Amino acid sequence: IVLTDAAFQDAWKSLEYAVEKSPNDALTKAMLSDIYASDYLSEIGLVKNRMVKAEKLAREAVALDPDCPDARWVMGFVHFLRRRPEEFINEFEAALALNPHNAMILAIYGLFLPGLGEWEKGVKLIEKARMLNPQLSSQYYIITSLNYYRKGEFERAYSESLHIKTPGLFWEPLVNAAVLSQLGRTDDAQPYLQKLLSLQPTFKERSRNLIRRLLYSEENVDMVYEGLQKAGFQKDTTSKLRPIRSA
Repeated sequence: IVLTDAAFQDAWKSLEYAVEKSPNDALTKAMLSDIYASDYLSEIGLVKNRMVKAEKLAREAVALDPDCPDARWVMGFVHFLRRRPEEFINEFEAALALNPHNAMILAIYGLFLPGLGEWEKGVKLIEKARMLNPQLSSQYYIITSLNYYRKGEFERAYSESLHIKTPGLFWEPLVNAAVLSQLGRTDDAQPYLQKLLSLQPTFKERSRNLIRRLLYSEENVDMVYEGLQKAGFQKDTTSKLRPIRSA
């Protein structure tokens, strides 16, 4: 699965239509909430008031069907982005209790847990998900690559980063630029750094905020910055997370 802007927009419009036609269907509301939350996570920038809409839809989906696994994990996704870690964990655990062998739920849970310091658990969940479904989105290589990166195993981190195929999202060039720089390949990192700034022209001013959306902690953000700085990226010293209002 390759993530592109076109695929995102197709899913967005199709799900908005489905919710309009079936307003009492928990699954379609959950999936549209996921689209809005994903727009915020990766700063795609297509949807206005993303988090407000995402939370409203997720809560409605859970209210319509508390036993819908997708409604529960999407509610957990929203809690993660709102920086409510306990509620995030509770909802993902509820989703897995309802459907313990769902590869997507396992992988998404694994994508977010490293932000709370649970790197090994997150990677194990992603690996289990890949065994259940080898066709999972390549975005999960972000975490497996950064797991090697944080251990100083940069060659293995690079091998993993090559699998990231998210052409419309800034995570792909960000991870590759950081990893290559740690390998001493700063010239090879430059095209990725340029692509990163092309995808997110305001990245220099907003970088800490954007990276925190997935990686959460200052320690994780600084870890990635070390590689970006070696590539010549000027560090954003902003330390406070911008409040979520109508993002």
